[in-house]
Amino acid sequence: MWGKLFEGLDRRQVALLCVLPVIYVALIVWLRQTAGSFSNWYSIDPNIRYLLDALNLLALDAVGNVDHPGATVQWIGALVIKLLNPFTETDLIIDQALVNSDKFLMSVLIALTLVTAVAMVFAGAAAWAVSGSPVPAVLIQISPFLSRILVKNALDVKPVPLLIAMVLLTAAVVFLALRPQSLERHRTAYAWGFGLIGGFSVATKITAAPILVLPVFLLWGLRPLFQYGLACAAGFALFALPTLFQFEQFAGWIFKVAMGSGAYGGGAVTVIDFAAYPKSLYKLLSRPITFVPILAAMTAIVVAHRRRDKIADYPALEIKALGGVTLAQFAQIALVAKHPSAHYIVSALALSGLSLGLTYLVFRRLELWSEKARVWSFRVFVFLIVALMVSRAPSAMKVHRELATKNEQALALNDSRFSQCLKVFGLFASNQSFAMIYGNLLVQESFSDRLTKLLPKNEVAYLGYRGEARQASGVVDPAVLAKNYSCFYGRVSHEHGGADGVAATLRQSMPGIELSDSCSNRYEKVFTAGVDCQGRLLD
Repeated sequence: MWGKLFEGLDRRQVALLCVLPVIYVALIVWLRQTAGSFSNWYSIDPNIRYLLDALNLLALDAVGNVDHPGATVQWIGALVIKLLNPFTETDLIIDQALVNSDKFLMSVLIALTLVTAVAMVFAGAAAWAVSGSPVPAVLIQISPFLSRILVKNALDVKPVPLLIAMVLLTAAVVFLALRPQSLERHRTAYAWGFGLIGGFSVATKITAAPILVLPVFLLWGLRPLFQYGLACAAGFALFALPTLFQFEQFAGWIFKVAMGSGAYGGGAVTVIDFAAYPKSLYKLLSRPITFVPILAAMTAIVVAHRRRDKIADYPALEIKALGGVTLAQFAQIALVAKHPSAHYIVSALALSGLSLGLTYLVFRRLELWSEKARVWSFRVFVFLIVALMVSRAPSAMKVHRELATKNEQALALNDSRFSQCLKVFGLFASNQSFAMIYGNLLVQESFSDRLTKLLPKNEVAYLGYRGEARQASGVVDPAVLAKNYSCFYGRVSHEHGGADGVAATLRQSMPGIELSDSCSNRYEKVFTAGVDCQGRLLD
């Protein structure tokens, strides 16, 4: 199926295809360095849980969190960690990762980013080689840059980088299928190619499931569609293997989310809140990155249908592919509109480049203009692409400034100054102990014994949604711990709330204490008692 992917491309063209992937890797690494520690409040979830489950797999233990299910991130994380520490004992690797989580998470993130970059090269090569034009190749390769949502969510160890990579690989297979006679001769191979990519995507995140409709029109036929369905199931079973042992937990979570009308399965058990759904659907569809490609694709399909009898070489495969991409985008948006959150439509957003590339091909084949007009339209299209790429720079700088400010504010609080105090951290305080205690709870407390030995004894995580204070060893009573300390320090992020719970916990620990919130900053609420903002004991 893949054949000679780079056939017809010279060295200069191949080198050009590597430019955007290199820029992408550099951008992600730069922004991640700017974002600072993975234990900062805006990075804890889901980075820490994926690291801990990767360590579970490394120790050949069952994973603890299978909600997404996120299996591919878990086993790729375990593989990367082992490859970077081939001769180190597993127990030592785990202890090092628990103490220095940033180092290990950064290694995994770079690996996930490189997967996306390689997929960009393959997708661009397939598009250029098959179409004979650099325009579709560039449109596909700029997909990861098109939205700030894609960039910001690619900075963490989570499914997003792999979902973008799978969309790019799907684009490569789509373009290979457009080669003359290729689909007819190798329909079974294409069914398995699309299916394995689809199974990988769903094993990465269940919200990618609607994207599976993409190749249906291309593969049309009872046998190839059956093979495609079989390949999807086989791919999911293979790539989701680490989570299948907790399938009951995964199925229970999916059922809860599916039946609830609110976010994460909350709200009335009516599946969809029809009063809010149309507004949510409009909100997601009205984004330029989704609305423009879908509108352009539908226009191309309608114009092509009207000119069907006037064109000698009707672009039937391109139309089928474009129809499948548009349907896939709309299907995912329609599903996610039930619980509207833009980062859940990552695959639909990333498909916009493929949609625009196919739209360009269709219009080029429709013979709407004279040769001179086509030359000028090509130049205009290239100009628009360049303008779009240039416009991404201010967007990247905006993300950089936002992350730099958040990191600066997180570092400014400096918990180490309060080592003599009882410290209570709420959701999601920028603190390594909180990150580990919270993450350990999410992975079924797999590392309680290790973390009990490694974490400071005066640091407690207060989980307001559970109404309990915890250390790695389990639930604790802050009032009992407070007897050993003469000062108190509490910290909680504004965005996730819970400040009242942290304050109440501190007051209950020592009745009559006077709490001050003067040390708070823009992003996190801080409470102190018996100590000033520099950690100096008060008289």
